[in-house]
Amino acid sequence: MSFKDECIQEVTESVWSTMLGMPLRLQWESAPPQESHDYVTSWVTISGSWSGTITIGCSSAAARRAAAAMFGVVPEEASAEEVNDAMGEVANIIGGNLKGLLTGPATLSLPSVAEGFDSSLHVPDSVAVQSTRFDSEGEPLVVTVFARTIPPPPPTDL
Repeated sequence: MSFKDECIQEVTESVWSTMLGMPLRLQWESAPPQESHDYVTSWVTISGSWSGTITIGCSSAAARRAAAAMFGVVPEEASAEEVNDAMGEVANIIGGNLKGLLTGPATLSLPSVAEGFDSSLHVPDSVAVQSTRFDSEGEPLVVTVFARTIPPPPPTDL
């Protein structure tokens, strides 16, 4: 199962542009950005009729601007906690909207956030099936869909 590229684009643009008021432009080239960026990556996991992980990776500068827009501060004053909260909420909303496109029951995990100098994220027992690249004011933003290759274990009764 994969999401239509247009759906990922529409959901991401809606969240980034409408909720945060920040411009977002689709990038057509499939190669990763040439320059190394300090990245913030947030993600949610969907479990159910389809299982996988949706990640949102962007430069720290874009994440800081997102936090500033969300919390009404200037980017330089956005705290690390505000950046993590903003990016977690972005993953939650994008992931929730994509989950809504699935047929059958599914649940959405709480969001997680990591910082680092690499835009990639290894998701165990999963394979990247889609990656959509955007540009926000000259900064990269990438939405990646990972499909789970091994079914999650059934819930156990304690």
